[in-house]
Amino acid sequence: CPDTGQKCAISVALVFDASGGMAGAPNAAAKAAGKAFVDEMDGVLDEATVLWFTSLPNVQLGMTTDRDALRSAIDALPANGASAIWDGCYVGLQELINSGSNPCRAVILLTDGYDGSSTHTPQDIIALANRNRIRVYTVGVGAHVQPAQLETLALLTGGRYYWAPQPENLTAIYNEISTIITTGFLECLITYQAKCMDGGVRTVEL
Repeated sequence: CPDTGQKCAISVALVFDASGGMAGAPNAAAKAAGKAFVDEMDGVLDEATVLWFTSLPNVQLGMTTDRDALRSAIDALPANGASAIWDGCYVGLQELINSGSNPCRAVILLTDGYDGSSTHTPQDIIALANRNRIRVYTVGVGAHVQPAQLETLALLTGGRYYWAPQPENLTAIYNEISTIITTGFLECLITYQAKCMDGGVRTVEL
């Protein structure tokens, strides 16, 4: 079980919507929230990668503990073009799987609308995340969010869905997610060796 008196070292993929709908206040608020998240990192063990998506995903900065580099990468977030939400999230997962070295791992996905360009689906993301024990936190901002898929994606990976009706709500949301991740998700982990696997479902009561 996590020691709630100690921070869990984190590896996080910060995935931002950089489509045209994010122009103006949403883009500025996304940058502020992302940098507030980075400010909570310890600068030693905690690490993050910065990605954004339009019609294609882009890895702006690979996994690093360098908070200044992370802030600069977040400041480069554009706002134009279409929106490939699921492809962006999928690439974020891949970056985390390939480069994340800490025990508490998560993707934080921010978007203001619906997907119009992806080749991957939410089901692809859920399968990849669960195979690698990575939680996906989804954040919708503004009035045009399509919440059903974002809620399902978060629920089925052990994360949480947040809605920010106003862009200025984003920093508080990112701070809450940071607290959840760094306290080890406040969950205990049980491992065991299965000796007679039959593909069935088991219910374990604690």
